[in-house]
Amino acid sequence: MGTLLAMLCLITVNGRDLTYQIDYGGGILRPDYAEALRACPPDLLHVGIEGAPLPSYWFGTQAQPAPDPRGVRRRLETFRTLVASLHEVGVRTVMPYLCAITIGGDPEPPLGWFGFFQRWDEYAEFGLGPKPATGPLEWLQRRPDGQPMLYYAFDHYRPLHRYAVAPTNPHWQHFLATVARLMAEAGYDGVFVDNPNARDFGPDAQRALAAWAAALPAAERAAAWPAGPPTMAADGQSPAATLTRRFMAESEARLLAVIREGGVGGGRPAFQVNPNAAGWAARLYGHGHDLRAMAPAIALAMDEGATWPGVEQQGFAGLLTRQFARDNLFSYLRGQIPGRDPINCLATRGKMVSDAQLLLASAGAAAFGGLWVHRRLDDPRLDGWEQFAGFARAHRDLFEQLEPAAEVAVAWSTPDLLAGFTDHFGACEETARFLLREQIPLRLIELSDSSPAALRGYRVVVLPQVRCFDPAGLDLLQRYVEGGGTIVAIGPTATHDPLARASLTPGLATAPRIRNFATWPTSAAAWLAVRQALGAALPHGGSLVVEHDVPGLRLAH
Repeated sequence: MGTLLAMLCLITVNGRDLTYQIDYGGGILRPDYAEALRACPPDLLHVGIEGAPLPSYWFGTQAQPAPDPRGVRRRLETFRTLVASLHEVGVRTVMPYLCAITIGGDPEPPLGWFGFFQRWDEYAEFGLGPKPATGPLEWLQRRPDGQPMLYYAFDHYRPLHRYAVAPTNPHWQHFLATVARLMAEAGYDGVFVDNPNARDFGPDAQRALAAWAAALPAAERAAAWPAGPPTMAADGQSPAATLTRRFMAESEARLLAVIREGGVGGGRPAFQVNPNAAGWAARLYGHGHDLRAMAPAIALAMDEGATWPGVEQQGFAGLLTRQFARDNLFSYLRGQIPGRDPINCLATRGKMVSDAQLLLASAGAAAFGGLWVHRRLDDPRLDGWEQFAGFARAHRDLFEQLEPAAEVAVAWSTPDLLAGFTDHFGACEETARFLLREQIPLRLIELSDSSPAALRGYRVVVLPQVRCFDPAGLDLLQRYVEGGGTIVAIGPTATHDPLARASLTPGLATAPRIRNFATWPTSAAAWLAVRQALGAALPHGGSLVVEHDVPGLRLAH
């Protein structure tokens, strides 16, 4: 694999700029790697699994042979030296790759991770503990029919298969915590955690669900499981299915916390865990990653779905084509939902990025107070990266004291996603794109975590197919309207409670400052009506003109 590097510059809550570099090309193993970065070091360097002292899953392949215990000791010493040299040239944070769920190999004959498992006791000095009584095949995620849950084609990584382990399995949790501790002992500042996906209906999940449900309010347990103990429920809109998805999302977050605890135990109190919280999980797996649940354990969330920026054409039967823009702006907005810390970053497939795509990606990042460029160490565009990054370092003041200029909030509803209404994701995305085309600044907010004080900062709150409300949420909107705010509800609204039960009195109460569009807009004329409702509630009709009288304050969309 060639060297694939991606950079992102974003602004945290305290105004510190962040340049982010990804290198899956094995650069970390080069003795001259740190010197190659000295002229313009990134703030955060994220390397591949080859940078891990104890690799988490590619044991036994030609590219990543399983290290024996002496090899692990040598790797620990090697990476202590390499990471220290990266810190010396100005890289503040260095972290390798870790997959949250993957083991690679075959059980018969035992290859890859299965071969490592047979030799488990040989690695006792690294704190793995006694060899578990159950084997890896018993740790796997399972579909409702009991078959292994596979996120990739079975032979996608020939010659070894790729299996998905249950994030609730205690042996797997201990293994990943040990891997993170060894990373910290090697001097790493954190770890990038890929694929934190919990779509498991197996025995590990069932046992963990029972313990999790015991802490739920009695009314929720009774609504979901009135006749017996908690059991995993598959897809659909019901209290049991909703709580199952909530449990899955919180299991993902809990695994991230376990990994961070491992890193902290390795002597790095500020050990970072940065997951890939791709937005497409909401559509593919029936529930989205819950950034609210993840927030206590993470420093930064990547949205891998934000790839290949640019204008793309798709053909159909060799006859028809359509164009669509992939500008990544929705991913920026989504990553800011938990607040400005944690922050989000974008990844890109380096081999697919053109100069025009780089310009679009950089412009999108700049619109959010940052800078994004692509880079390879052997790329002729290296000088362009140094120019951009050098400008950011020389003018840090431009990235400070930024405050959102948006007067429109678009309500993102994690309860809707957990209740199985995944079309809410697309509704938010389409609404955001519409507002951006109309040059109306916006923010995505988690309505279930909001407050009257927070909503007062917006003239308009847009509800894109937000179905799930409890009485407190409806009361929050009522107080917002009474305080002078305007609500624009698009599509089905307030039709269910957070457990996916149909409301006895669906919809919002009629009021002068509540505009209801009962059906989702599917034509330009329908969206024009939405635009007119917004324009009536905004000064200047919703233009980009923003007035303020605070000296030194700059407003950022």
